[in-house]
Amino acid sequence: MINLTMPQMPERFSRSGVIPIKLVILLLLLALPLLLLALNSKTNLLGLAGASANLAVYPATQANVVVGDPVSFTVSLTTGGASVRGADVIINYDKTKLALVDITPNDASFKTFGPQTAGGVFDASRVISVASQSGRIEFSSLAFDPSQSGNGQQGLTALFNGTTTLVNLKFLALSAGSNIPLTFGYTASSTTDSNVALDGGQDVLGSVTNAAITIVNPTVQDSQAPTTAVTTPTADQTVAGTVILAATATDNVGVTKVEFVLDGAVRGSDTTSPYTLSWDSKTVSDGSHSVLTKAYDAAGNVGTSPAISFKVVNTVVSKTMRVSQIVYEVRGQKLDDGVLVVDAAGKGLGGALVSRTVTNEAQTLTYKLSSKTATNGWTGSTITKKAAPGCYSEKITAVTLSGYTFDGVTPQNQYCTKR
Repeated sequence: MINLTMPQMPERFSRSGVIPIKLVILLLLLALPLLLLALNSKTNLLGLAGASANLAVYPATQANVVVGDPVSFTVSLTTGGASVRGADVIINYDKTKLALVDITPNDASFKTFGPQTAGGVFDASRVISVASQSGRIEFSSLAFDPSQSGNGQQGLTALFNGTTTLVNLKFLALSAGSNIPLTFGYTASSTTDSNVALDGGQDVLGSVTNAAITIVNPTVQDSQAPTTAVTTPTADQTVAGTVILAATATDNVGVTKVEFVLDGAVRGSDTTSPYTLSWDSKTVSDGSHSVLTKAYDAAGNVGTSPAISFKVVNTVVSKTMRVSQIVYEVRGQKLDDGVLVVDAAGKGLGGALVSRTVTNEAQTLTYKLSSKTATNGWTGSTITKKAAPGCYSEKITAVTLSGYTFDGVTPQNQYCTKR
């Protein structure tokens, strides 16, 4: 078995080789302040090394801003955990696209100063004037504690840790362009442009967030109405059955639709030129009617044509005509007939086509005649140049005249040659 008992040291070694406990305690008390100072310094250095402040223009993007319209941005500071004394800010922009019209500081957390600031008072007009010449906005903001404003330093001995708005910017959109930048003047590790400073002056600005804006030209407001006119039917025209209504229409931008309005009601429309509509006139009663057109454009403007009056006649009034007389005339051996066509009132009708057949039964002779009536209603033809013996009789087979109906009756007639 191994003996684990520690051997005893000679008495002189045990007393002379051990540091007295009182001396150890004294040394620790003397070293403690130095240790705490070292730890505190190390913490500060670590905090400085880890701090990364950010300056941002917000919103980062704005689209479809119309030329002539105002547009606003905010400039914000995030300290990234550090307690900062202030910030120097430089923002570059295109002065041909944007005009700075207002800059408003946020005095709640910071006091802002511009170039050539006099008497510690921020002068927005001076900042705007400088920016309008250079396209460069410059200002400085110092942390501000209103509760210390009476201490003779106007509360500017404060430190700030967190996120805040430094200023609000208002521009006027001057001309169209895409992705017009607003950028911070910033170079990493440089203290001659935008920076965020600790109380000791160290720059902890680690990043910036720039912005861009797209400006568009205003949409031209179209207030001009189209012009339109009905071309078919014409004034006082009489129509029947299916009618092709037609119209013209023009506009400074473009016609989108033409409506056909009959007697106050829309009957249909057309979207392409030539503008037409097939319309059944039998859907309305006979008589006088009116039609007009309405032309539309994409902006909603409406042009109306003058109304055109026309007549619809679909119901044909049956007018009767008849053959009132059939006569014969003998001139030498030549035999002629005469036929009178009249209306219901007995008035002769000109222009009627009369078809008839003349027979001589004794001689089995048949003659077919056709002729039109004169204005007095009479018509006639030569039946034969040499009349054969016997009796002649005439049968009316047809009488035609537009707007009239033949009653189909043949008056009794006969002519007999002398034997």
